[in-house]
Amino acid sequence: MEQKNTNISHSSKETGQQMSQETKTRLKEITISLMVATVILNVGVTVFHLDFLLASLLGSLLVAINFYWTQSMLRKILLTNSVHTKVIVLYALKFGVSVVVVYMAIVMFKLSGIGIVIGVSNIALTSVIYPLYRFVFQSPSLR
Repeated sequence: MEQKNTNISHSSKETGQQMSQETKTRLKEITISLMVATVILNVGVTVFHLDFLLASLLGSLLVAINFYWTQSMLRKILLTNSVHTKVIVLYALKFGVSVVVVYMAIVMFKLSGIGIVIGVSNIALTSVIYPLYRFVFQSPSLR
């Protein structure tokens, strides 16, 4: 089978800069959505007097670190336009480090697994908040 080259070439430097700016804007919006989801979850845990705050904060921190780590890896892939074995190994390493951190938090520090799941669930909450934000504030033509 022959692979097709799916690179998108732009005739002007300005178009590339606009795309870069759009990508930066979207990453900023996703980051803000992630922070809002983290605040909502952790305030909810605190308000309902659940004893999961530390574990929830750890789960949220893991999500944030993984988000930034993935973002930097994807940026390298997109800039070089190729996937290196090193990137795949680092991606697997990222997953392994996350598993070890969660395991140590539960076993060594006796943090609640439910609290960690609540913290990690800000991924799901972010995936709801971000499209709503885009719909409400940036796409009046869809209404």
